[in-house]
Amino acid sequence: MDRILFYLAVLTLLTFVFFSKVFSPVWLILLAIFILWYQRNTKGVKPFLFTAIFLLIAYTTFLYFSILIPFIIGIGLAYIVAPVVDRLEKRKIPRILSILIVILPLIALIPSVLFLLVINLTTELRGLIEKIPELFDFGRQFITGVIQRLEGAGFAIDQEVLLKAINSYLGSLLNGIVHTISQIGQGLRGIFFFVYNFFLIPIVAYIILADREKIYKWIMNLIPKEEQNHFDLFIKKLNISFSLYFRGQIVLMILVGFITGFLLWLLGIRYYVFLGIMAGLCNLIPNVGYVISLIPALLIGILTPPFHISLFKILLVYVSEQMLENFLLGPLIIGKASRLNPAVVILALILGGGIGRFWGIIFAVPAVIFLREFLNQFFGLNL
Repeated sequence: MDRILFYLAVLTLLTFVFFSKVFSPVWLILLAIFILWYQRNTKGVKPFLFTAIFLLIAYTTFLYFSILIPFIIGIGLAYIVAPVVDRLEKRKIPRILSILIVILPLIALIPSVLFLLVINLTTELRGLIEKIPELFDFGRQFITGVIQRLEGAGFAIDQEVLLKAINSYLGSLLNGIVHTISQIGQGLRGIFFFVYNFFLIPIVAYIILADREKIYKWIMNLIPKEEQNHFDLFIKKLNISFSLYFRGQIVLMILVGFITGFLLWLLGIRYYVFLGIMAGLCNLIPNVGYVISLIPALLIGILTPPFHISLFKILLVYVSEQMLENFLLGPLIIGKASRLNPAVVILALILGGGIGRFWGIIFAVPAVIFLREFLNQFFGLNL
């Protein structure tokens, strides 16, 4: 009978995987957990039980992702400021006062800084948009020169047909770039109002920091006594990996943005504030963010005469910064504990973008870190 129940639970999990669009996934997973719970002491059952619990958490998170965003950011904020709170506590400052000393300035500082940055960024974006037609004029002149050289070499080319096709393509590309930049501006304004008005994030961070021990004990009471040591070890390892990742990424983002903007300013490249902010924000997207931030820099380089010298300066800055990050800042700040294989990171970013778009990309790597620690602890893997 026990074996029948076990196979029934496994079949329920498989049904979730293959027929989730037909049946309610939440009820299927809950049914599997209910059946497996009574078989948890049977050999070979626990991995399936933990998998069912993980699927329930993951599916619920994806389903209500937009609602859970402030809670996730609040948890991340708590991870970042926890060491400062702990140090203040060691100096005999009460915990509540320590938390307020750290969080209240952040509530006032972050919107103010974002407001100043958005004003500066909007000005630079406006100037950049005005420069875009110059870029296409340069492209047309370059293509015309190539056509004339080809004709001089004896190739028969219908200039009118070719130029019409190129103009049509460049026009579509121009509209796409303007639309993309306007979307970036809307996204920046959305982030600003989100941080400014969304009071739930500091409240979540405050609750987690103030009641860390109580929350942890409450979670541990939900775990069977025979599994509490196992779960405690998992939480400790996860805490170390998350702490390294969240704190490291924030520090790296600030350093990369500052270094890039400062070096561009030093070499006389325009829009250095915009490019520095882009480099810092895109650094939150591992491996891919560097390429994304480089594209607008190269376009600005083409518009800055003499363009070949400007492009050389920009490439020098970005290559130098990337080498500094990869060989010194990254290993030093983030540490090896949160390092992942680049192929795994890219796959996670693709899946995260497909599921949660912008926020899915941002939280893709933390989700992979959680999955890695989960598989290592409960399935005996060594990832």
